[in-house]
Amino acid sequence: MTTTTPDTHATTTRWSAPTRSCAACRVRAPRELLLRYVAVESGEGKRVVRVDLAKTARGRGVNVGPSPLCLERAFKRGALQRRLGVNLGREDQAIVVAETAALLRARLEGYLRSAWRRGGLVAVGSLDEVVPRRARALWEQDELVGIVAGVPWAAARSAVIAARIEAQLCAVSEFTFTRGSGMKRRPEALEACEALERCGGGAIRGHVMTRRGRVGAGPTASGPDGENG
Repeated sequence: MTTTTPDTHATTTRWSAPTRSCAACRVRAPRELLLRYVAVESGEGKRVVRVDLAKTARGRGVNVGPSPLCLERAFKRGALQRRLGVNLGREDQAIVVAETAALLRARLEGYLRSAWRRGGLVAVGSLDEVVPRRARALWEQDELVGIVAGVPWAAARSAVIAARIEAQLCAVSEFTFTRGSGMKRRPEALEACEALERCGGGAIRGHVMTRRGRVGAGPTASGPDGENG
């Protein structure tokens, strides 16, 4: 369910069940916020890991927070390798991160263009009128401006459209501006889970804090490594 705060046009998404566990830190989060990874057969007869943005691929999947830090931690824990039955060297891991970033950008670009064509967005006269407000970064940040090429400053016509733009933009921003550790150190669980809070995880940050002393031993109802969903 989504609601729009009057006057400010600030969109708040109230995520509902089901929830899943992040394979990076084992913190439960709304399914919509997590990225799902699956193993598929490549043309070379090798099983490779791919992000399943639509969450429709058959078979076992692993859920990870929308950040390269979360993904890196999942690699270090061996969550994807173990659950998906694949071997991932550093080069393979780098490819997964790069492909995820590219597909997230393509998804947001496609959604914005589709919304514009279908009338889900209306042109506005200034950046101050853009809705959701976070979307102003698409026209302000050099790293993101290519996503809205051909799309003018615009406001979402509904809270649902605004919420979808905001959620997708958050994931894109995480993979654009968040720098991984180059696989040289182990990202702290709390550091990785901050991505969930930034992307609308609500009380997730507080939940993590209450478990600070036992991070890594979280709930396992959906699998100890964020399996399936």
